[in-house]
This record gives sequence, structure tokens and C-alpha cells, in this order.
Amino acid sequence: RQEKVALVRLLMDRAMEDDRFRERLLMKTARATPQGIDLATFRRAIDHAVRPRGFVEYASMWEYVRGVEEVIESIEELLKEGYAREVIELVEYGLAAVEKQIGSVDDSDGGMGDILQKLQELHHTACKQAKPDPEVLAKRLFEWELHSEYEVFYGAAATYADVLGEHGLSIYQKLADAEWARVPSLGPGREDRDHYGKRFRITAIMETLAQRANDLEALVAVKSRD
Repeated sequence: RQEKVALVRLLMDRAMEDDRFRERLLMKTARATPQGIDLATFRRAIDHAVRPRGFVEYASMWEYVRGVEEVIESIEELLKEGYAREVIELVEYGLAAVEKQIGSVDDSDGGMGDILQKLQELHHTACKQAKPDPEVLAKRLFEWELHSEYEVFYGAAATYADVLGEHGLSIYQKLADAEWARVPSLGPGREDRDHYGKRFRITAIMETLAQRANDLEALVAVKSRD
């Protein structure tokens, strides 16, 4: 009993001195509650890792990125334990947090891009396991791909075809067609002030859909809009 008490004290002392260790300990505890997974604890861990106070300088980026990766690893453990739906929710929360934070770090080495990639891969894997409603997923992916400034879920119609199925892809196509109808044609010498923003993203979506369908005419029609 004395050894157990001593071990607990050591853990508590370590947790008080090491924020990242404390977060890992809290996340492990959050997986073992009688009510199921405590998602709020995981969301707080994401916030603490992704949104530190102040600008993250280049010299601190390795430690910062490693801290975020540790949280991702804890979420990956949830997936291995069969909590795919919870992982989808947590990954989307993490993606939103990382996108907001990118402007507040020195990402010269591209660490944030690697984090975004890992989260998206984890999201896709979780979706394959959870098999969420394809219509709901299609709408969520489309909105994210259309508005993300960091190409989150870029090419989702191709990447998630195995999850969306024909029904989900038809929803994606309808959403894209409706948005594409609002994009004006550009003649020689004309520019669109949103050329490298939303216009680029919806164009890429339309190209992905045309390429996936092996529809050359549709692809030519997309290209001819500019």
C-alpha cells in the first residue's frame, strides 16, 4: 500500500511540473469514466496544446509540434479502442483549432501542415470505421473544403468516395453545382478578386468531380470558365 501511495505522489508531482504529462494523464483518465469517454477533457487538451499564449517562435516550434502530436496520438488510441465516431468529432475540433492557430506560429519548417495532414488521415480512417451518414458527411466536407484557407479536405470527393458512396457523392455534386453556378466566366484580360480564394477552391472541387467521373467534357467546361 505504501508503494502505491508513493507512486501516486510521484505521478502527482510529475503532473504538477509537466503540463504535457498532466494532459496525457487526464486523457487516459477520460477514457475510463463510467459514463463513457469524457470528450470535454480531450477538447481541453487540444486547446492547451494548439493554442498556447502568445506567438510561437521558430525556436519553440519543435516542442510545440510535439505537444500537439502527443494529443493526436491519444486520439488515435481512442480509434484503436473502437471510438470512431468520437474520434471524428475530436479531429474536426482539432482541425478547426489548428487552422485558427497557424497565423500565430513561425511555421517555417511546415510542421503545421504535417499536423493538418495527420489529422485528415485520422479523420478518413475514423470515417471508414464509423460509416457516418453520407449525406451529412458530404455537406460537412464540402463546406470545409470550400472555405478552408489551408486546403483542409482538399479533393474530398475523391478521398472520401469509399465512405460517401454514390448517394454521398451525388450530394457533393449538387452542392458543388449550386456553388459553381454563381462563379462568373472570365474572358481574356479579366480577373476575379477571389481568384486565389473561394474561386480556386470551387474550381478544384469541380475538377476533382469531373476527373473522378472520367468526364472529359465536364473537365473542359470547368476549364473554359476561365
